[in-house]
Amino acid sequence: MRILASIALALLLVGCSDSDDSTGPTGPPDAVGQYDGTWTIFGSSSPGGENDTVNCTGYVSIAGQSGTDISGELSVGPEGESEWLCSGNIARGVSGSIDEIGHVALRLDDEAELYTDCEGDFQLTGHLAGNRISLTQGPMMCDEGNNVITWQLSFTGDR
Repeated sequence: MRILASIALALLLVGCSDSDDSTGPTGPPDAVGQYDGTWTIFGSSSPGGENDTVNCTGYVSIAGQSGTDISGELSVGPEGESEWLCSGNIARGVSGSIDEIGHVALRLDDEAELYTDCEGDFQLTGHLAGNRISLTQGPMMCDEGNNVITWQLSFTGDR
């Protein structure tokens, strides 16, 4: 009986150890790098009801990270790509944040001048998991004279 009591006491003391074995996140993941991938651009116009989905090559580059603050640039389409939405090699500065579980929020640094005739959600939001980043922007509505164009963008890329 005494042996069982000693074993029970030893097990109880081991279970009450004050060491912390938690393995939860200690801060945001390292986001720095260039993520090469594909932009999917969906657009529709009214009146007229034209819809189009275009896939463009491009990248999101996170050049700087300080804690949860991140900055870099995004690019849609290299020069010479045949699809008109992809052909301009559009590059824009971005800044935003990443939290400890990889949720990302980015805004274009020059969105005020870029989207003068647009309204909607200009922020790119998504998630970084390992070496893959996935982002979505929109929808945005832009007044193009006789048409209102609604845009939605998404990006998935790997570093």
